[in-house]
Amino acid sequence: MEHRKQALVLLNPRSGAGDASLVQSILQNAFTQQSWQVTFQTLTKGTLPLELVPVLCEAAALGATLVVAAGGDGTVSLVANAMILAACKDQLYLGVFPSGTANSISKELGISADWTEAAHLLASVDEVMPLDAMKMNGHYYFLRIGIGLDAQVIRDTTRKAKRRFGRWAYLRSFLGRFFSPQRHRYYCTMDGREHQFKAVQLFIANGGQIALVPFRIGPDISSNDGVLNICAYDVHSWWHYFVVAWRLLQQEYHHRPHLRFWTIRQSIKVQTKHPLPVHGDGEACANTPVMIELLPNALRVVAIKSKSR
Repeated sequence: MEHRKQALVLLNPRSGAGDASLVQSILQNAFTQQSWQVTFQTLTKGTLPLELVPVLCEAAALGATLVVAAGGDGTVSLVANAMILAACKDQLYLGVFPSGTANSISKELGISADWTEAAHLLASVDEVMPLDAMKMNGHYYFLRIGIGLDAQVIRDTTRKAKRRFGRWAYLRSFLGRFFSPQRHRYYCTMDGREHQFKAVQLFIANGGQIALVPFRIGPDISSNDGVLNICAYDVHSWWHYFVVAWRLLQQEYHHRPHLRFWTIRQSIKVQTKHPLPVHGDGEACANTPVMIELLPNALRVVAIKSKSR
């Protein structure tokens, strides 16, 4: 009897357009064509990573090798956290199906935004690579942690707006703050070294993709190099947003007015005079102060390596 490959799909029906039946149909067709046996499980609102651990352990015991997170960045973060907690990276690897709003993690991995293409890539398992993680407050993040402007925009963008306008809903929230940039003083301890500076935006980045813009947020950012990139942007007026955007577009990654960059291999502690909102992988999750630790090679993930930079 032929042994069939087995996959578990964890599907978030509330992500993006919320067309769960279409997502399931596309994935089912792609996996069937590649002789996979696939099981679907719908994620309910408020599901916690620990609740998925028994599900993952059972799937691994039954012979599954691939777990697909079908949803947006928040869904991917949920499933990936559960996989780390289940300590099953030697048997299970992660696949990302981009049915959410921003889908920044899938872009970082080189996964096509076209659902049919993405499904066939996952079913054919083009390449599997290690994925680093960032640990903050007992939770793991995989693309970037943002403090300041973008976390405020994410906090103020409603689910209703995201359903109506898609990823452009974030731009609407950003424009409301465009003409009045708020600068904050950051006190950071990076691998034991003290740094103090003013900025409108601070990124702790494991991946360089960001929604709605054609550039990457800093130099040489890779999600599997055992390094985190710290990127700070400072603007004094609305015009400086264009200065920052132009320099990033031209890949002028130098310490100069408005832009500062560092790399760390262990941890960063971020403090501010007043609490600032923090997001992880596009989800509002904390306020400063925060401690962020790097966990190299936390998972294995389906990716197109040539697209991950």
